[in-house]
Amino acid sequence: MYFLAIPAFIGLGTGIIMILPYATKWINGMDEPYIVGMVNENLPFPCWYPFPTHEGVTHWVVVLLQCGAAGSLAFIALTLLLMLLENSQRIKYEYRVLGYSLEIILKRSMKLYLQMNPWKKSASVNVQEPEFQRMIELCLIDSVIHHHKILEYVSLFGQQVSLLGFLTYSVGTGVIALSLFNIIDAINSEDISSIILFSIFIISEVLVQFAFCVLGEAITSESVALRNKLYCSKWHYFDRRNRKIVLNFHTAMTEPVVITAMGLINVSLETFATIMNSSYSFFNIVNST
Repeated sequence: MYFLAIPAFIGLGTGIIMILPYATKWINGMDEPYIVGMVNENLPFPCWYPFPTHEGVTHWVVVLLQCGAAGSLAFIALTLLLMLLENSQRIKYEYRVLGYSLEIILKRSMKLYLQMNPWKKSASVNVQEPEFQRMIELCLIDSVIHHHKILEYVSLFGQQVSLLGFLTYSVGTGVIALSLFNIIDAINSEDISSIILFSIFIISEVLVQFAFCVLGEAITSESVALRNKLYCSKWHYFDRRNRKIVLNFHTAMTEPVVITAMGLINVSLETFATIMNSSYSFFNIVNST
């Protein structure tokens, strides 16, 4: 549930980023709001309009329109992030359900066996009976089919993350570095509003990248955990045929599932650490010039 705090903070940060500069200008006042090209700086987003926008009804209409446009973009971004959160949690849930079904595969097989043979008691059942092994085989096949469905969900999730993750990583690295540079410049000029503004920029960008990386890392971890649960599924009670199924199933999961951005960048916590280091290195380069 704590993942939901990330979109909430990003939405709040977006509102502050948009409102804070405008509020500062409105409180301090501006003798001449227009600059070269008749661009009005006394707006949330400085822009040119073919009519006066520095005062009166037109000013507030333009402010509302700009706020509405920014709010729409923020809503789209948050919707995409929430969609990825929901899909990743669904994949994690399916992995855990499959893992649990493998942990209790003998109990599942026993329940199915007793349903097929209601006159028998569980205490008198020999797990080496061919009919009981047949129940184990059916449960294993069901688990394999379930795993294939999960891989389809993972493939779809990877397509959703691919372009968004690549843009987030590539653009975010520069945003963090330049925001750090602007914070240093604002500290030197004692510009409190700019310090707050670019700090929120950094926090929002870091949170978005962290969310992407945690989601990818969680799916990778669940795929590794599933492989371990399969190995611990009491396969030594299985006959040769069922052991072959387990072996093929385990072989298919030898490599953990890794979500990538455009097939170039692994979506993982290791990538998050690399991006933070790259951002700081870029900041040092910019700051030294």
